[in-house]
Amino acid sequence: MKNSVKPIVESGDARKSTLDGTLTFTTVLSPDALSMLADMLGYYNPSPDDFADEAAKLLHQAIYLNYHRGGARRHQKK
Repeated sequence: MKNSVKPIVESGDARKSTLDGTLTFTTVLSPDALSMLADMLGYYNPSPDDFADEAAKLLHQAIYLNYHRGGARRHQKK
């Protein structure tokens, strides 16, 4: 039997600022997702700030990589 890992990441409470256009939201990571982040960090007992910093770094990388792969909006015919 395989041991399946289910890294669940959820978000909510999204708000977009009308002043500066920034988006603020809450992110929830499952224990499996936290375990995977701890493995990426490479040390035991990361603090909540360590987890948040690593998750933010991964989100930044995902946005950047997916945008430069083309992005759906940039490939729409006009």
